[in-house]
Amino acid sequence: MERTETFQFGDGTGRTSWIDTADKLKAAFGLSGVAGADLDLGKGWFTGIFGGYEWVPDKTKINVGPNTVSLDTSGWVVGLQMGKNF
Repeated sequence: MERTETFQFGDGTGRTSWIDTADKLKAAFGLSGVAGADLDLGKGWFTGIFGGYEWVPDKTKINVGPNTVSLDTSGWVVGLQMGKNF
């Protein structure tokens, strides 16, 4: 995570910049489920759709300079696919 901040007076004087960085590695427990369906189009071709959700109960918080950044790593996934069986 990187945070850049610039301070400047309204008249353009007194410009100051600084950069704060933070690194954090965290393993978290979560659950996920994905479901989908395929449709046979003939001659080995198929198409399909799928969707799912990943739930992670713990929110990640990272201190970057004077601020704290919160990340919610839960999320949805959806997709369309088309392919050929060999």
